[in-house]
Amino acid sequence: MSRKSEPLISVVTVVLNDRERLRPTLESLRTGLPNDSELVIVDGGSTDGTLDLIETYGSAIPRLRVIHQTSKGLYAAMNEGSRAAQGRYLYFLNAGDRLAQQGELEAVATGLAGRPSTLGLASVVHETAGRVVGPYDFDLRRFLHGKVPYNHQGTVFQRQALLAVGGYNPEFGIMADFAVMALLARDNKPEVFTQVLAMYEGGGISEVRGREIPYLMHKVRCEAGGLDRMGRLGSWGFALAQGLRRHGLSTFRSGMGLRSSSV
Repeated sequence: MSRKSEPLISVVTVVLNDRERLRPTLESLRTGLPNDSELVIVDGGSTDGTLDLIETYGSAIPRLRVIHQTSKGLYAAMNEGSRAAQGRYLYFLNAGDRLAQQGELEAVATGLAGRPSTLGLASVVHETAGRVVGPYDFDLRRFLHGKVPYNHQGTVFQRQALLAVGGYNPEFGIMADFAVMALLARDNKPEVFTQVLAMYEGGGISEVRGREIPYLMHKVRCEAGGLDRMGRLGSWGFALAQGLRRHGLSTFRSGMGLRSSSV
């Protein structure tokens, strides 16, 4: 695809044997996907009719492509979708989640254009909790202390910037998206928008034992490249774990918004 016809936004959805939950997602994209956009679905080898369902939307969503996942894991699938995408901006939407209102996603991407930030942060409706989550005034120091002021379904990424930092590193486990966020926010503060992007089911990926989190956070700090320059926060992994235990892991799950059941 030439630069002239490059879409503004690439929506990436990762799915595996999730036909029924994918249906409302596709329906929301059929009516709400911006004209200057594409949909990239990364399928992990579905055998439940998911691919047949996707095929029925081929004419309704003209720029719809299916990528057959060649590696294992959620973050590997997201990386494959990011590389296959051709849009200037990336937006990840889980199977089961839906675009909230027509025009909101396009407004965030358009608002990012011409600005130095590589991240746009907006809001989502957390359907399980029955409340709007975000937007937050992003502060990297607070973020590194585990405040987690964003939701993946409320985040728009500049695609080339995401690829430039290596995408999602599966070695960071459930903190791979945390590492990407920190790397991208290190040089340019994310732009905050008032738009509501998605109706989010809830039930994020971070359903692990709390004692694993400090190790993973320490790994991010040591290996993600220069993060300790942001104030040398040697104890921030421990501080995060303490905060999560105080509020419960559900706080963290609601913040990140990724589900391991998708792969």
